[in-house]
Amino acid sequence: MQMENPSPSQAERPASTTSLMDPSLYKAAMEGMRDVLLQNKDQLDVLVSPNKNTVLHIAAQFGKLQCVKQILDMCPVIYDRLNSKGETPLHLAARGPHYEIVKALIEHAKDEERGHGVGAAKEMLMLVNKDKDTALHEAVRSRLAPLVELLAKEAPELSHMANNADETPLYLAAERRYKLSVSHILANCTSPAYGGPYGRTALHASAFHNLKECTEVLLNWNQDLVKKADIYGWLPLHYAARMNNVPSVRQLLDKDKSVAYLKADEDNEMTALHVAATQGHVDVIEVLISECPGCWEIVNSRGQNILHIAVKHKKKKLIKFILKNSSLESLINQKDDDGNTPLHLLVASNFFLSELIMHPIADKSTYNKKNLTPRDIAFYSNDYTMSQGLIKSYLEGATLGWRTIISRDKDEIAATEKSEMEAKEKLRACEREMVVPQDIRKTADTHLIVAALVATVTFAAGFTVPGGFDGNEGPNQGFAILTRKAAFQAFVITDAIAMILSICAILIFFTVANIEDKRQLVLHYSTALKLISIAMVAAVIAFITGMYAVLSHSPWLAITECVICVLFFTFSIFKIFYQAIKSVNVDSNLKMVNM
Repeated sequence: MQMENPSPSQAERPASTTSLMDPSLYKAAMEGMRDVLLQNKDQLDVLVSPNKNTVLHIAAQFGKLQCVKQILDMCPVIYDRLNSKGETPLHLAARGPHYEIVKALIEHAKDEERGHGVGAAKEMLMLVNKDKDTALHEAVRSRLAPLVELLAKEAPELSHMANNADETPLYLAAERRYKLSVSHILANCTSPAYGGPYGRTALHASAFHNLKECTEVLLNWNQDLVKKADIYGWLPLHYAARMNNVPSVRQLLDKDKSVAYLKADEDNEMTALHVAATQGHVDVIEVLISECPGCWEIVNSRGQNILHIAVKHKKKKLIKFILKNSSLESLINQKDDDGNTPLHLLVASNFFLSELIMHPIADKSTYNKKNLTPRDIAFYSNDYTMSQGLIKSYLEGATLGWRTIISRDKDEIAATEKSEMEAKEKLRACEREMVVPQDIRKTADTHLIVAALVATVTFAAGFTVPGGFDGNEGPNQGFAILTRKAAFQAFVITDAIAMILSICAILIFFTVANIEDKRQLVLHYSTALKLISIAMVAAVIAFITGMYAVLSHSPWLAITECVICVLFFTFSIFKIFYQAIKSVNVDSNLKMVNM
């Protein structure tokens, strides 16, 4: 039994109004400053933190043993006071973990018990917080085994039921692999609860984690746990088999071999052998077969044996193990509820394994409930993989079923007609692709003129440079006068870029004149358009830098010219992009209206 509400001793006390403690008092309790606590001893039962922690909660949380003892002497009534989370100082001390403080709190509760004749210590140990955790839950999480032993000994008759997460202390200890904690709980508690989430037990957790000592202790304590199933119908043996924990499998079988024949009610009626087969755990399967003869004959809810399952999950190592074991030969041609042998499933899953296909016992001519042989499945498969090709070659000499010949002929006719229709549609699509829209060529002609103009202007600018040439006789005769200026150098570079790119665009336009493929035409056209765009930008920059070079003696005029050109050019670019985006939005809206 557990208690979530305050104990009777708490309920009988007159209600007192609490006050928010001063930060200095909180710090004193946290750091063990007993003189400060002594100064406030008359108010210790009413002063709390924002989370309703008393000074005893704080001192217990931070492991201040002497401070805890002093507080208990000065204000003994707050030993089991609850904070806003429903936690007592014992919860916080156990979480620490602070062994000596837990011990001191229990001793104090026993003193209260002797004074009032009420089981105060037991009541404190039974109290749960808002998560339904007892102090023992917190002690198990803390990994301090002596603390677990102390709490278990102090209340051996308590069952320590599950918290809000369906975790009992015993299950927590097993799941977290705390072997000593498991042993202490079982050794000291008379009837501890052992459940966990999803209906699992501590033995499920121990078998899952392959805890040999824990499993042994749990089985000796309660042998019936070996047959306790969770909400999925899985026994501890299922989990041991799933995780390939051979030692745990042996332990569970030594205790009760009948569990190897039990099926999981809620999971395709699988035995532990089936679970191991899904994972390809040969070692576990070998143990199960040797310890429990005949368990391999059991099938799941679909009538599938372990060879069916191994093929379905493509576990090559396990399949080879089964094929080499003469005692398991009857599995090779066994049919499931759909009439499929393992060979049917192998072919259907496009999984190549020559050992099964070429096994002398494997019946390659047997029919399933759809009247198909393994070769039928391979022959009419639409998969053109290497595995399927190998399967077909290995089944070449097998019987091709005749039972479904009429329906297959009809299917072939339908498939042929469908292929012809698809071929015609592809042909029409290709013809549409070959038709080149006239609008693209007209636009290309316009852009060709633009490219030619840019090339002409930039070519001419190269020989009529800003500032002119030096006409004086001497070593610099014929050289550009403004050569040393950075603006002039920028002019020369950008002018050259504009001319080269525009000429490249012209060459591309000449190239696409004879192209009929729409995709190739669009690709070349878009490339030329990009080149022209860059050439125009370069031409504008060349103009700006050229003007700046010749007007640099008048800074205000040069800067004004640059600003005018940049603003106008930027506005033009913005206008173009705005119109393009607006056009796209209009087209989208029209499409939505027409839908």
